[in-house]
Amino acid sequence: MAPPAVVAGVPRVEAARSKSASVPWLTTSDIGAIVGLAAADSPDEHVRDVLRMRRIETNRVRGIETGVSLAKHAKLVQMIADAMHRRGETRALPLVARVVWEKAQTKNDILDYTLSAAEHFPPLLGDHRLAADADAQDEFLAATQSPADITPERAAAAAQNVLSGNECAESLETIATSMATRRGGRIQVRLERHAFEGAPDVPDCVEVVAREFIENVLWDSRKGTLDAARLPPGADERLREWTTQFPRGGGGFEASARWFPLCQRHPSVTYLSRTPADETGGNDYEVSPTRKDLAHVVSRLLFGIDVDTLTDVAAMWNDHAHATRCPKLEVEERVDVFRSIAGDEHRLRFIARARLVDEPGVLHLELQEHPPTASAVSTPCTNDLARFSWRHPNPTTEMSPLAWWVASAFDDVRACAH
Repeated sequence: MAPPAVVAGVPRVEAARSKSASVPWLTTSDIGAIVGLAAADSPDEHVRDVLRMRRIETNRVRGIETGVSLAKHAKLVQMIADAMHRRGETRALPLVARVVWEKAQTKNDILDYTLSAAEHFPPLLGDHRLAADADAQDEFLAATQSPADITPERAAAAAQNVLSGNECAESLETIATSMATRRGGRIQVRLERHAFEGAPDVPDCVEVVAREFIENVLWDSRKGTLDAARLPPGADERLREWTTQFPRGGGGFEASARWFPLCQRHPSVTYLSRTPADETGGNDYEVSPTRKDLAHVVSRLLFGIDVDTLTDVAAMWNDHAHATRCPKLEVEERVDVFRSIAGDEHRLRFIARARLVDEPGVLHLELQEHPPTASAVSTPCTNDLARFSWRHPNPTTEMSPLAWWVASAFDDVRACAH
């Protein structure tokens, strides 16, 4: 599970990826069987027989050594059954739905979960076409959702139907999508290429990192928008206009194209490219991936002055936050020395993490000059910087495409190398 799970009365829950736990070794189909067995309140021996049929055994799952006992897998069924049948708990299934969404790689995985649960608890699908009609299953796999489908009201209604009626599969997806979009809520920024003043287009690597940082401090997860009222008095007027024009931020090309010029032509910033010579000799553009240049772009846009580190940016932001009651900003940054894969050459890499106090998620930034590289990764795994490893998160193993919902909206990794 990954925070924040937003359902009335549900606390935030953190990702369970410990290899000593049951869930990391299970497929969505396995989890569906567990939910179906729990819903049917199946006896322990039957639960163990079903798990064995799925080749879930003590210390092994489908031949892979796990170190997890069969009893621990079976206990998961018992815990869900106890919550559903004996404690009157209403939060178990929404949390399971959140886990399924995080593990799913395709919509087929969600369908597998639903069909597997229905196999052991037939009332889940009843006479719904989805149970046995291949055409209905294809329609489900092809269907998409819009923001209007996943409002809190729609999610609350879906939670009432997730184990009954003819819309259980759709209800599950509505709940899971609604909860997944609360990873931080903010639509993530897509990497693009932009020309500048007639010069060739270039990737907007550091520009995206700067935008991720600024969107992170302006994002109000309760309202689901960027809050222009949080901007300090000295903020660049172009930033105010951009924030007002694109209150959801996001991965659209127009928002990206209008953002790119905001990061150019700052006198204190070093750039990698230059526009064609004219009467002024041309202008530099494409921000260099250094700690100082990133801090200068961010501080110029937010405060109208230059500071050399993101820690200094955070200090200025927190002075502003104290006066205006905006959320405070925590930043940690450091420089790593590492050895090049191609040889024995040692290189420097700047790494930073940032989060707003009492807001979900952590923003991870990484810059490298040689070769020039910049990336930003948003992770929802913790609200406590001290608990998060300095290891750069690997989204290919810790996140799935469906967890991002729409590729352009939840493409969490922004990286490029020239």
